[in-house]
Amino acid sequence: MFDPVLLTVYGLVAIFVLVALHVPVGVAMGIAAVVGFGMLAGFGPAFAMIASEASNNLASLDLATIPLGAIYRGVTPYVLSNPLRLALLLAFPMLAL
Repeated sequence: MFDPVLLTVYGLVAIFVLVALHVPVGVAMGIAAVVGFGMLAGFGPAFAMIASEASNNLASLDLATIPLGAIYRGVTPYVLSNPLRLALLLAFPMLAL
């Protein structure tokens, strides 16, 4: 249907134009990827790919540690400001939060 090499060039140009318009790089790459894949395989499979990748990322155990790190950084100063809270955290981790 479309030449893949030409679509690649168009996609790169589109990414640079979107970045020049102050669109975040990840969003620009995502738009170029969906449009490019949609032009090669059809937009039905392209949108199905978006849905499946989103659900895979939400179910990923590797990405589950990111919010836990943010919680830890937010809770640590609160817990360390009082020795009783630190003791509660060590004895009963769920009660200290």
